[in-house]
Amino acid sequence: MKKMATKSFTTEMTFDKKSVNGLIKALNNEKSPNRKPVKNVEIISNPETIRKIFGKK
Repeated sequence: MKKMATKSFTTEMTFDKKSVNGLIKALNNEKSPNRKPVKNVEIISNPETIRKIFGKK
């Protein structure tokens, strides 16, 4: 069995006054994001095609 951990799970996060203030400002922002429609999208639901994309057998 393989065990993997991403860097985000193994790195301690530290916050300073500037980053905390930025986070508070972002959380208090009530503006909606400027969303744009995505063009040329193909929905793939075939499991075999998905396996090929990710190189799984």
